[in-house]
Amino acid sequence: MVNVGLRDLGLQERSNVAQQYRDATRSDKHAWRGGVLRRMPWVGLLALFLALLCIAGAVAILFFSDGKPIGSWKYSPSVYVSFAYTIANVLLQDAMSRGATINWWKRAIADGTNIGDLDRNWDYGSSALASLKAGRHFNFIAFVTLFLTITPLNGPLLQRSSEVEISKAVSTVDVSIQAAQRIDLPTGYMSGRLRVLPLLHEDFTPVFRAFESGRSIPANKTGCSGDGKCSGGLKAAGLSVNCSSYTVPFSVVPGDNCNSIDPDVSQECIDSQAGTFVYRSALSWVYDQPGRMNLDIQSKDNSDCEGVLTIQKCTLQAATVEYPIIIDGNSSTISLDPKTTVYDDKV
Repeated sequence: MVNVGLRDLGLQERSNVAQQYRDATRSDKHAWRGGVLRRMPWVGLLALFLALLCIAGAVAILFFSDGKPIGSWKYSPSVYVSFAYTIANVLLQDAMSRGATINWWKRAIADGTNIGDLDRNWDYGSSALASLKAGRHFNFIAFVTLFLTITPLNGPLLQRSSEVEISKAVSTVDVSIQAAQRIDLPTGYMSGRLRVLPLLHEDFTPVFRAFESGRSIPANKTGCSGDGKCSGGLKAAGLSVNCSSYTVPFSVVPGDNCNSIDPDVSQECIDSQAGTFVYRSALSWVYDQPGRMNLDIQSKDNSDCEGVLTIQKCTLQAATVEYPIIIDGNSSTISLDPKTTVYDDKV
């Protein structure tokens, strides 16, 4: 830099000194450059802007997670809130540090500033304890420092702003279940010949044993939420049952004619009583109607020797039936709705 008293020099010499000063200034890489945009503290403003975005993000997380199933979030919403809150604190601390530095330099070049003011400003910007003991010298820098110091205390409150509660939420979902809507004959479930004890096929044996032991039916990847239960109707193979009943009188009380000396009359009475079936059942199947079975049951409901017999005739026809079911998304199992009966099935 050129340090010459210009008032002691002539005009030409002054011009030479000015030119030397301009040359030295141009070659100085740290020369001051004016302009609002050039001198704007963009890094500090960016830190403030990102901190506001983090705060807005935490609010958005709390808003959109309210009332939603926990299975719809990979991590708990409180984790995302804590993450956003921590980043916001770091950005605010960075912005405050840059702002305190700029404020210190502004005070340094301001008129009437003394060493004590500069020392206090620097101390307030770097120490919360010094800001707390500022007393009558308390200023904006001390306030911001104390504010940012107590800001982390809001962390536990923000985490408690999102809680998990058990509630029943009903929504419509599409599920996918593998189920046979019809069973073709022969089924291959059993093997054997006529009048030979049939055996279960090796592929069907595990299914039968699982049913016999009461094990749950697995239903994986159905689309039902892992923390909920889905109910609805499942169309699968079943039976259409059509039954009718009627009554007929009966009596096995010996009549007077049973003691007749006429052997023919007496035998007729005995044969009549002996031919009364108080209970019988028959399950029949016709070859040319493979999807149909007939069930006939005859019974009486008391021990009296005379009264009425109830005769029931049922036809079981292979059909596609809609069953009321419940899918447990947690255990990935499917079962019939325990609140329903066979009469709730829809053919």
